[in-house]
Amino acid sequence: MKSARILLAVVSVMVLGRMSYAQNSTAVLAPSSQSAIDFRLALRALWQYQVTWTRSYVVSVLSNLDDADSVERKLVKNQEQIGNVIKPYYGGLAGNRLAVLLREHIVIAVEIVRAIKANDQDALRNAQATGRENANAIANLLSRAKNPLWDRHSLEQVFYKHLEYVTMQVDYRLKQDWASEISAYDAGLQHVLLLADILAEGVVRQFPEKFTE
Repeated sequence: MKSARILLAVVSVMVLGRMSYAQNSTAVLAPSSQSAIDFRLALRALWQYQVTWTRSYVVSVLSNLDDADSVERKLVKNQEQIGNVIKPYYGGLAGNRLAVLLREHIVIAVEIVRAIKANDQDALRNAQATGRENANAIANLLSRAKNPLWDRHSLEQVFYKHLEYVTMQVDYRLKQDWASEISAYDAGLQHVLLLADILAEGVVRQFPEKFTE
């Protein structure tokens, strides 16, 4: 357990060093309780699933596999689970709204995959523009929580980048550049794990009384 706390402390420093969320905070603290550690690991797992199932969907669509619809449903369900995580802290309305916006985020990712596969540049540009609007809406929702670690502009950039990684994976896969596609997946995974860490850190900082055990 000591090693887990040391690891999470290091990750916390990496998060703020690379993403510049905590403009008004001082030092980043390692989780001080088991419940804080569990919360962060749970958020990491959910976001890791999101990236993993997104890649699975990309593979299914581009390979014309019969499981594409099933994978898409799994991906959508994952967004609902992420929304549910914040309900105990920010309420049911905020959690449901986040789930809706994240589902839209996934639908847009699906549209990007299909547009690239069809070589439809107009559809791709439209999906990317819609993706930016969606990212802005997610960032706006989270920033309204008045959390000192959740800077709206930085959050917007995070979700822009997430869709960029999806686009890169599709593009490389169509080119059969397998090494680059795997690298794009790995980079996208690290990207959302950093996002999960800063979201968890923000909740723990804002509601320390809920993480005392």
